[in-house]
Amino acid sequence: MDNADERKIKYVIHTGDIVDDVDMIYQWENADKSMSIFDKAGMPYGVLGGNHDVAAGLADYENYYTYFGEDRFKTQPTYGGSYKNNRGHYDLISENGQDFIIIYMSWNIYQDEIDWMNEVLQKYSDRKAILCFHTYTNVKESSGTYLDYYGQLVKQQVVAKNPNVFAVLNGHYHGSSYETAMFDDNGDGQNDRTVYQICTDYQSGFEGGNEYIKFLYFDLDNNKIYMNSYSPILDDFNFYDTELHTLNVEGASATGVDQMVLDVEFNTNAQSILQKNFSAYILTDEEIGNAEFDKDTKTATVEMANLNENTHYAWYAVVKNASTGIVSTNVYEFTTASKASNEDASITDKSDTVKTGDNRFIWLLTWLCIAGAAVCAGIIIVIKKQED
Repeated sequence: MDNADERKIKYVIHTGDIVDDVDMIYQWENADKSMSIFDKAGMPYGVLGGNHDVAAGLADYENYYTYFGEDRFKTQPTYGGSYKNNRGHYDLISENGQDFIIIYMSWNIYQDEIDWMNEVLQKYSDRKAILCFHTYTNVKESSGTYLDYYGQLVKQQVVAKNPNVFAVLNGHYHGSSYETAMFDDNGDGQNDRTVYQICTDYQSGFEGGNEYIKFLYFDLDNNKIYMNSYSPILDDFNFYDTELHTLNVEGASATGVDQMVLDVEFNTNAQSILQKNFSAYILTDEEIGNAEFDKDTKTATVEMANLNENTHYAWYAVVKNASTGIVSTNVYEFTTASKASNEDASITDKSDTVKTGDNRFIWLLTWLCIAGAAVCAGIIIVIKKQED
């Protein structure tokens, strides 16, 4: 992380085998400590389970879920959604006008996983897509291709069907290789999309690979991605000292290669959104109340006075906690009842039903606080929702 700003590192990808032995808790603890460097620095990243993480065919995800399940990642601003507690997930990234989606799927892929990936890719068909797996491209050819069984399956069932996919990344196989594939997406008889299928795994090197990391440099202005590898401990570029490979030819493939150039057609032009209407919240700092957390009732209560009848309101809370600092909730809405009807207005969230009526009380529920914390004060801000 010391070089993140200098090297303009925006995101980190891990393609599996977070640990070596799935049942060795100390390895998970070490991995947790190492990955927390990203968490503390606010560096978005994604992981998936490799065969060593899930006991291969046994599909033992218990420790993976404990240490790298959805809860660890769902607060990342890039985190888009999860498949089975982060067995798969996708991240949404935008940089200088170009929107990306990065999809992860863990060890062993079957029809349910294929269906989920296709659904997500179709939902975000306007984003350039990178797919990440543990296995896909091998470092050895078999029957004229570097793709393994899962690679050939996913290529046919996912990559070919989604024109926004331009790269597939994986690990597992010791070495570094690539194979390109081209697709005629518009059916005019001419290939119009190149997909770069790339394997990277340096663990067979000294000390598990001497910390070599594959870098992808995005040149959005010139429609290029440059790739190489770097070892921080050796301060050395490229595990494999070979010539630069340009990967824009159908069926081009090689193994033992680190330096590559990928031609990708980016779109950084200003985009127009066609929408008949939309609503937006303006979060103000107008404080209407402050309440201490009651450890007995596990609530904090603020009275909201002078509200108009038959009026729509929206509010959010800022929770201050000695352990976690400051956390803001989502915006919640309610409509006050008519005095004549003498009925309660209500809103519903995932935790409970929050009611307002003659007493005008709103409850901050337990999920806003950390259980057992010494101090948990809440500030509730009310704003009037503006319809555009």
